[in-house]
Amino acid sequence: MSTPFVLALIDSTSKRPLLPVDAARLKRSLQLLLGFLLGCVVAAAAVSTLGDWTWFLPLLLAGVAIAV
Repeated sequence: MSTPFVLALIDSTSKRPLLPVDAARLKRSLQLLLGFLLGCVVAAAAVSTLGDWTWFLPLLLAGVAIAV
């Protein structure tokens, strides 16, 4: 996830880029990286507040997705 972002960032700041600078690629990679980090923060908050019951959350969400 973070590898494409880092490569795009380094390539965009380089004097001789390997690929043409693609702002959309950099933005898309940044969105994925931020989404991953947000998911980590939400998971850490859930574990700290709910403890072991947090492990039932994916099961509950899958059940809701199947029911809908």
